Amino acid sequence: MTAHGIMFHHFCNYKNHLRGQGAIDQNEFEKILDFLGDFNILDANKWLEKATNNELEDNDICITFDDGLRCQYDVALPVLEKRKLTAFWFVYSNIYDGYLGRLEIYRYYRTAFFRDIEEFYDKFFNYLELSKHNDFVNKCLKNANIEDHLKEFNFYSYNDKKFRFIRDKILGQDNYFKIMDELITNDNLDLNKLNSHLWMDERQIQELSFKGHVIGLHSYSHPTELASMSTKKQKLEYEKNFYHLSNILSTIPITMSHPCNSYNKYTLEILDNLGVKIGFRSNSQLEKFNKYEFPRIDHAILMKELQLK
Repeated sequence: MTAHGIMFHHFCNYKNHLRGQGAIDQNEFEKILDFLGDFNILDANKWLEKATNNELEDNDICITFDDGLRCQYDVALPVLEKRKLTAFWFVYSNIYDGYLGRLEIYRYYRTAFFRDIEEFYDKFFNYLELSKHNDFVNKCLKNANIEDHLKEFNFYSYNDKKFRFIRDKILGQDNYFKIMDELITNDNLDLNKLNSHLWMDERQIQELSFKGHVIGLHSYSHPTELASMSTKKQKLEYEKNFYHLSNILSTIPITMSHPCNSYNKYTLEILDNLGVKIGFRSNSQLEKFNKYEFPRIDHAILMKELQLK
């Protein structure tokens, strides 16, 4: 395989960061890094330098984190520091302007208040059946091949795929947010309280940059279907993200990763106009890729390989 990144999201420590679906602890993170020992794990700046100079070798890999989550700072960063490694951290910005980071709030909700993910899916699908969206959702599902959706992520169950297909391809963001807000409110929970401990603060992002890590773009609001947005809205997503990170870091971000792997040719033009040097996808499905499409492997795929050993 060609040079690539390893993509991480959620971590747990059995204290303030719960073990939800896909989350790993420090020991598991260490095992993944050990498992990658046959590769040449580069510091982020070195990987960036080699990538921009077209000098990457097939054996070169890098560590990447999406979404700017506090659990990454608390659980993964100490491991990196012990190993004297730096990484790419891709951060979206609207939460720092007072918006609720709903995707992460919803993830925390289904982690903290359900026995397992299947119990949440039962509640979500049952609630959907009683909603005004039911007929439209069922009509769309009849023409869908759920098994083929996100097939590059072989760790997703059928219900994982079904949930994400309904969320992203049928309901759309506004309808999905409304349904999830209703579920949370009906359980007498407060969205603002659930939101309070999920992200790094700006000081911690500055600290990462000071320590040699590379901070990059991940859009302003993390839409799950950015490619379906108008060029004007896409431009606003990345410009606002760009200016936020530029202001807190006193340097211009020149790297990025595509939220939910959603982008089109207009996205790439926007990134080019902003002076972004490289970008990452969330999978390794492309045989030929440009500088904004470097492949990544999800850590969950590596965990599955480790468990089979």
